[in-house]
Amino acid sequence: MESIKQKVPQIKICGITQDEEIQWLNEADVSYAGFVLYEKSCRYIPISKTQELFEKLNDSIKKVAVAVSPDVTMVKQVMDAGFDILQVHGNLTEEVLAVTEIPVWQAVNLTDANIFEELVREYRDLSIDEKITALLMDAKEFGSGKTFGWDAYERDEGKEMLRQLRQILEKEQIQFVLAGGLTPDNVSRGIDIFSPDIVDVSSGVEKEPGQGTGKDREKIQKFVRNMHSIV
Repeated sequence: MESIKQKVPQIKICGITQDEEIQWLNEADVSYAGFVLYEKSCRYIPISKTQELFEKLNDSIKKVAVAVSPDVTMVKQVMDAGFDILQVHGNLTEEVLAVTEIPVWQAVNLTDANIFEELVREYRDLSIDEKITALLMDAKEFGSGKTFGWDAYERDEGKEMLRQLRQILEKEQIQFVLAGGLTPDNVSRGIDIFSPDIVDVSSGVEKEPGQGTGKDREKIQKFVRNMHSIV
């Protein structure tokens, strides 16, 4: 079976809420900073607050708005605030895609292999909107600090489904983002299994994982260091 070529992924740190975290992202030279606009999340941050943080963020770091089933009004607010990317969990409607003028990352929350199979069929058989530039694979509840069952993708059947999906995404020039339960200790395994274009970590670099109490500078540094050491 054809293997997936391993490469150095870009890094997204998600769930940013504090000034000091911006400094740590700048130091780590990551590629993306994620800001959660979902009010029910323990990492929620109002759009008005994000603009204050943007002023301190390196220009090279792209700003990702993380939204759940956003409506047209929210999308316009996201664009007005200066976000570079819209990451959508839940429903991504045609109306939202029509008004969006920034790239869209479509998040898929995986619960079992059947959903992955449906995903492969959808991306193979349907026309993909050109505004969708990345597919983000996450656990059932995003931000939970749990993986979506990596063991299944180390077996032959899972490897084959993953290979098919990656071929489709590459053909459509859609990036593959690995999220859900990444930590400094397991990121190397995640890269080995999925060979993602981007790795997305949130809970795994928090002071108290899963509590939304803020990031930990040493964990961010360890995550970046461990990721680069295996590719």
